[in-house]
Order: sequence, then structure tokens, then C-alpha cells
Amino acid sequence: AEASEWQRALLLQQELPKHQLKPTDVTYVSLLKAMNSANELHRSLKMLKEMRRENVAPGATAYSGVIAACGTHGKYDTAKGLLDEMRQFQVESNAVVLNAAMSAFIKCGILGDAYQIYYDMSKQQVRPDLETYNTLMQSFVQQSYWEGALHTLETIRSSTQDPDAISYTTAIDACRKGSFWQEAIHLCWEMRLQHVQPDIITFGATIAACAEGARSDGSGSWAFALKLFDEAQLEGLTMSTPCLNNALQACVIASYWESSLALASELNGSLEYVAPDLVNSNLQLAALTMSHQWKHALHLLKHNFSQRGHQIDASTYNSANIGMPEPQTELVGGQRTTGEEDTATGVQEFREYLMRTFIESDVGRKAFFSGDHVLDLHGMSLSSAKMALQLALDDAKQKPRTLLIVTGQGKHSTGEPLLKEGVASMLDKLQLHARAVAGGFYVQTWRGEHKHK
Repeated sequence: AEASEWQRALLLQQELPKHQLKPTDVTYVSLLKAMNSANELHRSLKMLKEMRRENVAPGATAYSGVIAACGTHGKYDTAKGLLDEMRQFQVESNAVVLNAAMSAFIKCGILGDAYQIYYDMSKQQVRPDLETYNTLMQSFVQQSYWEGALHTLETIRSSTQDPDAISYTTAIDACRKGSFWQEAIHLCWEMRLQHVQPDIITFGATIAACAEGARSDGSGSWAFALKLFDEAQLEGLTMSTPCLNNALQACVIASYWESSLALASELNGSLEYVAPDLVNSNLQLAALTMSHQWKHALHLLKHNFSQRGHQIDASTYNSANIGMPEPQTELVGGQRTTGEEDTATGVQEFREYLMRTFIESDVGRKAFFSGDHVLDLHGMSLSSAKMALQLALDDAKQKPRTLLIVTGQGKHSTGEPLLKEGVASMLDKLQLHARAVAGGFYVQTWRGEHKHK
């Protein structure tokens, strides 16, 4: 059962009658544990019924494991039915089974019922334990109610319980949601004062809070992110990809590309065991374009992405366009120097490759539809949207037409200015006939009298 070999455990149970033995509640609880670990929920539910047929009354321990499995499978009605069954058969509740029910309801998205279990614990004379509070905090973070999570941490402190690593890490994540990066750092330090050792998940959450601080107020929180990253390595923790990504993101958001590239370079050194994911590659790409290292950016896009098995997505184009200069058709003030010429050539090669891949990618195919009369820019940064718009306008030179540009209402725009306003400005400069509509523009793709409103 401990090894989750439920079939072998079941065969052993079937051997019991041959030895004049009957299964007990311990037998069934062991079997249920094995089945739940193996995601055999339907067998676990059958086993509960078999227990009653064999006059072995399931207790709270048996129910708690199956209710938890219901949460994993998103079976809210089944979990609630098991709780009702416990009441029907007057099975005494305890913190373990109620915690399992709370967690199951939260996983199923039924937060109201989860909170009700917590509030009714006193009626059932069940005292909340640390897992109760941790589960409650995680539900608050899930719905971005960071105040509730931090209040629950205070409740733990004022009780007989001591916060553990899960408590602190969840509270730190709540600080990220509330953009309180200083408090996140304070909690990370407080842990050690309370003899609770932060793990890599805790460091990752704190670094993520620093990244959010750099995004929200442009503060120097990125420097604290790097310091925490170094501390995690000094303490001998095995670095995770999300933790590295959070540190990279803090530096990219703060425009400290030198630090971003230094972190990325460790993937070829001390962090060679860390497998870079698509987020990591996109952040490296952003740092390279910010630093105008076009040849390296092109090599990353052309070779490293495929070697790492990454499929280019909308975030990749947003990252690639972060440091992209506006196209220039002529040079003001004379001829370029050799260095400027090399840079211009690098930018042009990078831009051309980016446009080719954009047209061939799922992102590009999604942007152009309805017979090339609709351009959908949802989910793009302003720079990526401008690139897509320029491609659409270039194509329209062959057959002028009216184009519907979908920008959305700007609720999910990446960066400033908002997407709709940025596209409007570009259309303004091109002096195209454009009529603003809800969530976008109708544009005549041939030049004429400027009538953009």
C-alpha cells in the first residue's frame, strides 16, 4: 500500500479468508490509501461500500483519503455526498477529514462551502490545526484576497500553533498578490528567526514578490531578488526553473539586462542541471533585445528554441519586440559608422526572421482570419501588434480592402501605452481612413484624406 501497488494489496486482501482471517478497518484503510495514491477513485468508492457490507464501519480516516481524492479529480458532488454520508452514519469528524473536505472544495472551486466547514468546526467541537489554517490561507491567495491570508497568519501566531514553511510561503505569495514585496522579504527573514528553514519554493515566492514590486512601483526590489537568489544557492538548495525565472523576470522588468544575462549564463555553468522552459527562453530573449545583442538574440530564436523543444508563442514575440527600434528608411546626420552599420544589419536580420516566423506560426495564423479582413491583436504587446499591423498593411498593398483591427478594450494590455491607444497612434501617423469601434477599428488600407477619429 505504501508503494501504491494497489493490485498487489488487493490480492493480499483476497488471500485473507484462506487463512481464516477477516479484513479489519486497518486493512481497508491501507487499501484505500493505495488506491487513492494510484488515482483509482472509483475503486475507492466501491471499497467504502464493501466495508459496510462486511460490517466494518468506515471511520474518519477512511473517509478523509477518499474525500481528498475527490478534490484531485474535481468531484465536488461526490465529496459533499461523502460528508453527508458521514453525518448519516454518525461518523465522528476530526480535523483531518474536515481539512480534506476544505481542500477538496477549494480544488473544485466551491470556496463558500470550504469556508463554511471552517466556520462550523467549533459546532462540531473540532479544533482547527495548522493544516486547517494553511488550507484557508491557500484559498485566500487563490482568489487574490491577500488581506485574508495575512490575517490568517496572524491568527496562527496568536494560537498555540507555530507557522511552518507552508504557512510562511503562502503568506509570502499573498504579499506578491498585494504588491507588498518588503513584507515578503521580512517574512522570509522571520522564518529563520523562528527556526523555520526556507526551501526553494519559499525563495521562489519571495523573489516573485520582488519581481512584482519592480513591475508595480519601479523600485529597487530587483536587487533584493538577486540577493535572495544568491542566498538560495549559498544554502545549497537545488535551484528550480521557476525560481530562476522569477529572478530573471525581476531584472528584465527593471531593465537591468546585464544582471539578466549574467543569470542566464549560469545555465551553462553552475546551473547546468536546470532545464530552461519557454518562460526562461523568452526572458533571455527579452534581455538580449534590450541590450541590442541582435546576433545572439537571433541565434537563441533560431537554434536554442528548437534545441530546447520550445514552440514560439505570443509571449515570445512580445519579448522579441521589447528592445526593437522603430524601422528607419533613412539616416539623419550622415553615414553610419562600422559599428552602427553592423547594428543596423543585425536588427534587420532579426526583424526579417521574426516576421517570417510570425507569419508561419500559430500566433500569426490566429491573428489573420476571415479572408484576411480581420486582424486580431489580443494578447500582444504594442510592439508585436505594430509588427502584425505592418504585415497586414504590406499584404493589403496588393489588394486594398477594409480591415477590422481587433484590439479589445485594453483590460489585458501588456505594458504602456494601452494597445488600443498605441494602434490608434500608429494609424494616425500612417494617415489611413480609420473608424473607431468598440474594441478596435475599421481601416481602409489605401491612402487618402486623413479621417482618423
